[in-house]
Amino acid sequence: MRAVNFRPTIAAKLAACLGLTAAADWLFYGHGTGWTAGLFAFSLISTLCLLQPALVRHKPSQVIATALIALSVAMMNAPEPLTFWLFASGVATLLVLHKRDMALNAVLLAKDMLRLAFRTLSQWRVDSKRCEKAVLRLKLPRGGIRRGMVFAVFPATLAAVFIYLFSEANPVLAAALTKLDWGYWTAILLSPGRWLFWGAVAAVIWALLRPRFRLSKPVTMSLAGVGTSAWVSRRSLVFSLVLFNIIFAIQNGFDLAFLWTGQGAFPAGVDYADYVHAGAYPLIVTALLAGGYVLLTFDNAQAALRSNAATALVTVWVLQNVFLVASSIDRTLNYIESYSLTYLRVAALIWMGLVAVGLLLVLARIYLNRSNMWLINVNALVLTGILYACCFMNFGGTIAHYNVHHARELGGKGVTLDLGYLREIGPDAIPALRWYVSELEEGWNRQYGGIVLKELEDGLDRDTSDWRLWTWRKQRLFGDNDNAAVLR
Repeated sequence: MRAVNFRPTIAAKLAACLGLTAAADWLFYGHGTGWTAGLFAFSLISTLCLLQPALVRHKPSQVIATALIALSVAMMNAPEPLTFWLFASGVATLLVLHKRDMALNAVLLAKDMLRLAFRTLSQWRVDSKRCEKAVLRLKLPRGGIRRGMVFAVFPATLAAVFIYLFSEANPVLAAALTKLDWGYWTAILLSPGRWLFWGAVAAVIWALLRPRFRLSKPVTMSLAGVGTSAWVSRRSLVFSLVLFNIIFAIQNGFDLAFLWTGQGAFPAGVDYADYVHAGAYPLIVTALLAGGYVLLTFDNAQAALRSNAATALVTVWVLQNVFLVASSIDRTLNYIESYSLTYLRVAALIWMGLVAVGLLLVLARIYLNRSNMWLINVNALVLTGILYACCFMNFGGTIAHYNVHHARELGGKGVTLDLGYLREIGPDAIPALRWYVSELEEGWNRQYGGIVLKELEDGLDRDTSDWRLWTWRKQRLFGDNDNAAVLR
């Protein structure tokens, strides 16, 4: 049986663009964002794949499309900025992969995505004549759209007169017409902000339906032209690696003595807290500089610098850097235990883990004799995978749970609970706050905690009562109501 080659006309894409733009207006303009973000995202990716089936003819593209559908479900559960940006990047990746016929690397992908973004400003203008021809195929009166609009004035005016006369003669029709909110429709037609919203949304959607951007030129990440021979030789590389290993061994020795085993004797004026809380971020910068040095000196174009001794020394040095990052992670965890958990500290831990993985990948690149572009592509995949997994996690609820159960007033090792920060977290902090209030004795903390809890629960009631703001995660927060009546 012969396959049908589906080629959507520009009229079909124009109708889809108008439909999605109208849906965006109905779902978002003047309203908050809830599960509707996921609904619109699902509608968008479905429309793209329906009107452009070639987007998903390869297995990698099918995997990306499936991942985008899963992200749209995640946005129905909890619309987060990270999920939105990852979805937008995924859609752009799908379009770029199609145009490049799957031949891609991370640097080209970033450049092509920027070209696609800039194209949203002009694609509608490029296709305006084609759209006009598509409308003319509807066989409007000769002379084009403007002439057709002129011809529509007389029947429209006469129809309005007929409606007015019938409303005067028919009280039932008059009552129905009076119930219409004419002010609402007038506000729509006369609102500059709404027209701007429509224009921006339509421009973006049209550019996705008609991705006609120019592809970037291939790039190379070789450092052949850097000219390292002027300042580093085979012997000086070995000497530098010996020196760096000694310096890093001293630092790691301090960490082993004071941080990991706790057996070291601190000098006067320095205690364990000072040692733990200092240096987490400078050590990460040190590891990044070390990784850059390895990439520069062990590039494939610098084969003359390589030797068995240099390879062995760089292996030890990279592993020392990994241990240094592990020490930074341990410092951060100890800092969190002494104080509290925040979004920024969670992000710092994830970042440190990525740095450690990146260093190990640098080592893999050397031993597998891969290129710098291979290293960039693998790091990009690791970063994307980690960010993708984060879209399905409830960091707010985890942070609130940790801080409540480590609060000093409840016998924990941390500081007194920062109720103001839990208010900033929002409804995700409600289950932890309910437990916190129920465990406290009468006092200021219990009273203030009850006030914050009441504010968050009232906000949750408002959100779930509006169908646009409702999400699955917010709805599940009503499931734990054991302590909901406390202090009410």
